[in-house]
Amino acid sequence: HNDLKPDNFMVAVNENIYLLDLAYAMLEDPEMSLDDQSKQATRAYLAPERIYGIIKPEQSSDIYSWGVLAYETLTGQKPIDFGSSEEEKERTAQEVYSGIKKPKHILELKPDLDNGLAETVMKALEHNPEDRYQSMKEIEDRLVNIIEKRQENRLGS
Repeated sequence: HNDLKPDNFMVAVNENIYLLDLAYAMLEDPEMSLDDQSKQATRAYLAPERIYGIIKPEQSSDIYSWGVLAYETLTGQKPIDFGSSEEEKERTAQEVYSGIKKPKHILELKPDLDNGLAETVMKALEHNPEDRYQSMKEIEDRLVNIIEKRQENRLGS
């Protein structure tokens, strides 16, 4: 997708969730540099390796963005605050890109959160793409496993 963020989701009246703005147009435009593509996306949701548009978007980039969305949904705040001034945003972008600035562990903000869910979100937010889940199917399997364990625990109580 290359631009996962809250503005690109729509909840229909039937409560189905739709992903909008598929950003493929950016990838199909040979005149648009990777840096221009990354500037069109919202930095707070971009994977560190995508902040300066140095590499092409890959699935691991969307997995990071999913982690940002999940973190924000569960805590009410983004994992990294980029600030409001252009100077703050640029400094934070450099710190995130270089790995100096990383998200607070989600359990620091939501200590009552299921540990498995917390670790799933934090793994999606790993700085190094190789340390993240390698597919959304892996995340889906992990989440299904967490739900099944919770259901087993409720039935066993």
